[in-house]
Amino acid sequence: MQEGIAHHDDQIVIVDRHHFPIPETHPSFAAAVPAGSDRASLDDRSTDVRLALASLRRALAEHSTGRAGEWTVSPQGSWFRDPHGQRADLARHGALCRVLAALTLRRLAAPGSVVSVDRLFQCGWPGERALPQAAVQRVYTALWALRKLGLRDLIRRRDNGYLLDPEARLVQAAARLPPAGGRARGGPRARP
Repeated sequence: MQEGIAHHDDQIVIVDRHHFPIPETHPSFAAAVPAGSDRASLDDRSTDVRLALASLRRALAEHSTGRAGEWTVSPQGSWFRDPHGQRADLARHGALCRVLAALTLRRLAAPGSVVSVDRLFQCGWPGERALPQAAVQRVYTALWALRKLGLRDLIRRRDNGYLLDPEARLVQAAARLPPAGGRARGGPRARP
């Protein structure tokens, strides 16, 4: 069986043209597989090879749709997806959601500009009052938690505040609207 080598994000993988359903026009595929390769069955391969091919298919599909390498954050900061596709759910952590949303909005509106610790406290705990050191400690703890959940490579500290890395590819997920004529999940029911 004749196989080719593809380079994808600095990783070398061996691919078989017949069992790799990526269009031949994809640059990684076209460069990797010589014309006229043998057509062996996937049944003849090990489980490891089948899993590797499935993983490569997903990676190339994400790369071709522009998702590979992007950080994605929900509009409310209730979840994020790292560049490797790992998703973290923050929905049960209201303050973390609001802090992440504030950092994301600033990053999208003015890349490179910071959000002050005072402003992050106001966003994370709206309407609450705290002694200055207690407010700073809450913000530090929230940022520590966000880093621990997977944002370590994205959150940056500056002398006057925090920001999301201006060099990182960051997108905000589209807000989901309730279906036409329907109600939002958890919303009030119509009475007969």
